[in-house]
Amino acid sequence: MTVGFNLGLSPTQVTMQDRLHALAAGTLRAQAADAADYGVDAAVVSGYLAEAGISPSSLLSDGLDDPHTLIVAVEELAYGDPGITWAAVPSLQIATVVSRCGTDFQRGTARDVLAAPGATASVLLYEDFGRQPSEFETQMSMADAGWTLRGHKSSVAHPGGADLSLIVGRENDELAAFCFTGTRSGLRCDRDDREAGKLALTAAPSGSVSIDGLTLGADERLAGGIGLHRAVGQARLLLAAALLGVARASLEFCSGYALQRSTWGAPLAQHQGVSFPLIEQ
Repeated sequence: MTVGFNLGLSPTQVTMQDRLHALAAGTLRAQAADAADYGVDAAVVSGYLAEAGISPSSLLSDGLDDPHTLIVAVEELAYGDPGITWAAVPSLQIATVVSRCGTDFQRGTARDVLAAPGATASVLLYEDFGRQPSEFETQMSMADAGWTLRGHKSSVAHPGGADLSLIVGRENDELAAFCFTGTRSGLRCDRDDREAGKLALTAAPSGSVSIDGLTLGADERLAGGIGLHRAVGQARLLLAAALLGVARASLEFCSGYALQRSTWGAPLAQHQGVSFPLIEQ
């Protein structure tokens, strides 16, 4: 009897990975420069996700039985272009959390919004210095009309407002999350990362957001407990998968250049100062 984890890919996952690898290395890289200069069309990103079989609306309809598949898919997309992938990740993170912790009504609302061509998504999750969810300082307190939220979030896609947003914080010592539609008062974009030069990924807008007096209703609150912790953890892994895809592409580019570029009559890769760092990667 075999005991332990099987981290290998299934035949279906291998087929998907090969298809996405071709899409990433071809189409996404060919469009990367335009996306960086002019921004990415959200409808185009939706088309890529549908082609990959991981459209957020379908995930919300059919459920997310295997988060491993989604992680593999995001890694391959980021291998093609991190900027275009950054534009896609928030909607996939919302689908991950809402499919796990949302009611039928909440899943249906999120599905309908994300099914529209060009729909934008925003995840207010991350806080400065890599805080864990247990360290989040964004606080949620009960109010007459629902809950009032105060705090600060960084690396927020579409910080000026999106068609669908997910916000994660804490109510006392418990993790809590809300999913809501449209632009709301109580959210202020503090900085546009593209204009400030704080982030190299310019295909989609991002920035830091202050939350002061944002009020959300009971019908917008997701289920909490260990289920929310696990869903948020899976959502965070999607960004880690994107970073892994970028690292793979960077290493391939660097190693290829080190073999082709020659100095003093020998390829760069033959010089220890170049070859050792590449090997260590």
